[in-house]
Amino acid sequence: MRSTQELADSLLQTAPEHEGWSIVESSDAEGSYEELLAWASGMTLSDWKTDHRIRRPHLGLVLLWLESEVARRKGGEGSLWPVLSNHENVAWHPWVRSELFNGPHATQQHRELLQRSARYFGLRHTFDEDEGHNWFRLIYLQFGFTHDDAVERLAPWLSGASQHLPISVQRLLGSGDPGALAFQQLWRSLRMFRLGNLPKAMLESRLRSNPWVLPEWCGDLVAAARRSSAQILEVADLDATEIPFFTAPRLGFSTSGTPYFTTSLCNLSEIGLESEEYELKTGGNVLARLIRQPDGTYFSDASEAIRLPIQPAVPLSLVGKNGEIAGHDEAVLWDSMEEVSVYSKNTGLMVPPGQKIRSGVEIYLIASADIQIRPVPAEYIDLGLGYRLHRIASGWGDPLEAVLDDDTVWSSAIAPSSGAAGLTEVTARFRATLDLRQGEWNDVPPPWNLPIQFHIPQGWSFVRLVAFPKLFINRRKGPRPRALRRRL
Repeated sequence: MRSTQELADSLLQTAPEHEGWSIVESSDAEGSYEELLAWASGMTLSDWKTDHRIRRPHLGLVLLWLESEVARRKGGEGSLWPVLSNHENVAWHPWVRSELFNGPHATQQHRELLQRSARYFGLRHTFDEDEGHNWFRLIYLQFGFTHDDAVERLAPWLSGASQHLPISVQRLLGSGDPGALAFQQLWRSLRMFRLGNLPKAMLESRLRSNPWVLPEWCGDLVAAARRSSAQILEVADLDATEIPFFTAPRLGFSTSGTPYFTTSLCNLSEIGLESEEYELKTGGNVLARLIRQPDGTYFSDASEAIRLPIQPAVPLSLVGKNGEIAGHDEAVLWDSMEEVSVYSKNTGLMVPPGQKIRSGVEIYLIASADIQIRPVPAEYIDLGLGYRLHRIASGWGDPLEAVLDDDTVWSSAIAPSSGAAGLTEVTARFRATLDLRQGEWNDVPPPWNLPIQFHIPQGWSFVRLVAFPKLFINRRKGPRPRALRRRL
């Protein structure tokens, strides 16, 4: 059986890099339930005191991991401490149990241990708020909802009436980090199934691949979603306008250490393909060909991971045999509107802008070549087009900073903004890009006309747009969004 330190290290090794993560987001979390129970039952008072004295944050992390796994399986109807203190659920050594529980309630030492560990490792919590029940919320935010609650209450949950939702579900539906987005995808799938817009087989597939649901829950959740027929469901948040036909770009490295980006085709059965053949194209280049099979599926002549050109955004089109476009969108490899784009070492996926990064985790940063990263990264690789990929080795302690002209333009310590939609500022984004490597632009002097989309938060009103006389352009790199954004 692994020790407290070994269990904590295994969880952290596959945990997200950003702050505000939940335990279920670590890929090592799901299959360790029995081992966690054995860890608890095998812990003596001497083991407890040693861990509490030497490795207190790691002890609290494993304790929170155990309690969240027990609560999601055994809890329900707002119950927590009586479930966790029940010897039939967790066979604590009597002396250790007395350190953790006073009857059916958690001791102050127990509560402080969970709170300190949550802060230390950047877990999702509400300790900075004054609404109370923060330890209850801490544990429930690690898994979303319990099995029994979902089976009994999924009907009013899916009705769209927010007063019926647990606080943990409300928080996850209102957050913008990758883990919360995965939870929101799960939620939309359940609602789409209830509306008849998603086949049962596809819902089951999505449930089994979503970290917020245990695989053995699949049948019960499908049955519960089907029963939720008493109320009319709101459909405004189902994101049914466009179905993506490719996955988010993923960063990888060849055996020689050369970086590359890949995507995969997805949702082909949902976007209404009818032609016998399709081509996945970027500009005039064909990345993959699809051929319709007798059963209606499509065979691709490319590997599952399709290599993408290395540039900030790659326009992708799915073009039929007769030239009809079945899908078109941009694969964003890194955000040219941000000073720094962060990529996860564990998943290879981009961390959404604004997410606070946990100290010490290995990550990759993409920034313009004229931006300095502090502390100096272990190494960097030129990506071309005036951008560099920096490898940040594990173990860093001070906040990472990106500096331009002695100004700090990005920091890993910046917390995400709060707000209903995660956005509390006016933003502007170019809706088209220029490839200045093309000969057609050689004799065209700036300024170049590019469409810009502005986003104004709810409750704000547009008064006027003030134009500034200069927008600095670096012809080698293309438009410098940084200059525009500073003036807005």
